Formats: sequence, structure tokens, C-alpha cells
Amino acid sequence: MLKVHQKKDVLVGGRTLKDELIGCAIVVVESGVSSLVHLQGIVVDETRESLSIQTNNGIKIILKHDVVLRFKDGSLVSGLSLIGRSSERLKY
Repeated sequence: MLKVHQKKDVLVGGRTLKDELIGCAIVVVESGVSSLVHLQGIVVDETRESLSIQTNNGIKIILKHDVVLRFKDGSLVSGLSLIGRSSERLKY
């Protein structure tokens, strides 16, 4: 079973989940949409409920609530813990 972080103060990819995600390298390891599994790239934009990922095939938009992400340091994070704008996550 995968150990998935859900607390916002956990350090992943050299940042906490409260930080801005733009610039982070990620890989989708679980998703309700099978074509998203193994998608990898750099986060280039973030909204309350989605991430825009720059991949080798262009920009892909994924919904946060539907994924588990692996960061460059190997940390696994539930997209549910990322819901909200980064400015909103900073408050908690």
C-alpha cells in the first residue's frame, strides 16, 4: 500500500504542501482516468481544483481530486490535499 501524504505541513519535493506548486516536477501515479497514469511533467499553472502540467506532448490539465502525485523526491501526495488555491492553503 502506498504511503500518501495528506497533511499540508509535510515536506515534499523540497516544499510543504502549503507552498506554490508551480515549477514542481510530478508524475501521476494513480488516477480515476487511466490515460493520466504515468503522466509526468512540470506544473506550470494551478487553479483551485486543477493543475496544468507541461509534458513532452504539450500542456495537460488534471483535476486535483482525482489523482495521487509523486514528487521528484519520491513523496506521494493525494490531490485532495492540494485542493484550493496556494494562497488559500497558506492560511491553514
